[in-house]
Amino acid sequence: MHKSQNSIQARYCTFKAKITTILNRLEPWFYACKGCDKKVDKDVSKECLNDKCRRIIDDPVPRYLVKILVENGTDNARVTLFDAAETLIGCKAETFITEKKEKNNQSPYFQKIVLNIGKTFKFLVKLDEKTKDERDEGNIIAQEIQLQSDITIDVDDEDATLELPRKKIKRRM
Repeated sequence: MHKSQNSIQARYCTFKAKITTILNRLEPWFYACKGCDKKVDKDVSKECLNDKCRRIIDDPVPRYLVKILVENGTDNARVTLFDAAETLIGCKAETFITEKKEKNNQSPYFQKIVLNIGKTFKFLVKLDEKTKDERDEGNIIAQEIQLQSDITIDVDDEDATLELPRKKIKRRM
């Protein structure tokens, strides 16, 4: 992912990593402009913070902004999830916010996000010139994520045996 992009066309890559921390698990969302999807100053002016837009938004749309730390055994990174966070949490941002306000940390969606710590996911990342410097610093925006199943072996089962093929080894003297 650190190689330079020589073409204008965006490329995609995937990597597998384990989530070690969810940095903003208590409030993994922001309010967005309906026109440009950029952040809205919801508390003060209700103005879109995008310099090109600057509309006043009376009812902004909640969107996910989940910041996580991941590691894969050789490296670590900070990954940002926008719409892909729906896979991690299991619902739309609006539903998550409503459940969190009503049930606080007892919300099943809040519990699901926390239970993903320690699990391995496959991350799809768009490689383009615009995000190259951020990637070089270990900051990645994932387009999609997919849970990877863990492979476990039950060693307590008395009937479990591992049959290995017999192999002849030639010895030289």
